Amino acid sequence: MPTFSIYSEIKNAEINNERILIKLYDQSVMKGRAEKSLDKERFKVRTHEGAVWIPYTDVMNVIRLVEFN
Repeated sequence: MPTFSIYSEIKNAEINNERILIKLYDQSVMKGRAEKSLDKERFKVRTHEGAVWIPYTDVMNVIRLVEFN
């Protein structure tokens, strides 16, 4: 299970429909919108290339990208 802060940041981004920047332990970076999921082991991110399922255990850091209008 992920640390509370990573899990809560992803869940808050889902609720607020915010974009997130995700850095994984393999040093790859993804940007997209977190989508609702009932899966406890992984979450879904909608990127410009399509949907990707990411295990919480692969996530090193999450940054919520807040848009100001």
